[in-house]
Amino acid sequence: MPDWSYQTLFRPLLFRLPGRMARALTLGAIGTLSRLPLGSFVIRTLGHMEPSPLLRSSIGGVELPTPVGLAGSVDPAGIAHRAMAQLGFGFIELGPIMAEPAAPAAGRASAAAPIMLDAARERIVYPAYAENAGAAAAAAARLAKPGHALAQLVRLTPLPGSTPEHALSQLLPMMRLLR
Repeated sequence: MPDWSYQTLFRPLLFRLPGRMARALTLGAIGTLSRLPLGSFVIRTLGHMEPSPLLRSSIGGVELPTPVGLAGSVDPAGIAHRAMAQLGFGFIELGPIMAEPAAPAAGRASAAAPIMLDAARERIVYPAYAENAGAAAAAAARLAKPGHALAQLVRLTPLPGSTPEHALSQLLPMMRLLR
């Protein structure tokens, strides 16, 4: 996106919205754009970064075009991964993924924590809560058909409050499912 349009139009509007709404609006817009017939062309024209070959690296034997990835908390539902894959990232993190789905309104104290905008430092602070659709949904939808060529790294986590034994009983089946 050209800097003039972001700074003059989009940033002032998005900064007036609640964090979750601004994130949903932004990701929905670029995700929809990436699925349109000429959408990828528009994204490549306005925002694509061709990483230098000097940035190539690897992690756990997986070759990456750059060592910089997109954190799972930025787009927990994977709405805009196809668009984000064209912006110079080397990989996309999925997660944290839990055995069961977890939504922001799931009744936990941290579930309702807002996404905070720290305008003075120009940063967005995400709550530590792990929104996700659960391991089965991640395997079926996002790992099977990502819509992009970037490596996907999965961060698994047990349900909040799990004992070490209960955590292990959740993590092992998820590793087998997502293998």
